[in-house]
Order: sequence, then structure tokens, then C-alpha cells
Amino acid sequence: MLFLPTFASYATVGVWLFMTGSALMFIDIIRPLND
Repeated sequence: MLFLPTFASYATVGVWLFMTGSALMFIDIIRPLND
């Protein structure tokens, strides 16, 4: 599959969503340990 410039924005959004989801999951795991 070719990576077309028109899909660059969608790929960036996907990466940000993935990073945000991972961060939220990480915080969810760490928060109970600090209480």
C-alpha cells in the first residue's frame, strides 16, 4: 500500500489517538498505586 500525502493528516490523527489512549491507560494503571 502506497503512502499518499493526502492520507498524511489521517495518519497523524491516528498516531495522536493511539498516543492519547496509551497515556490514558498508563494513568489509569498508575493512579491506584499512588492512592
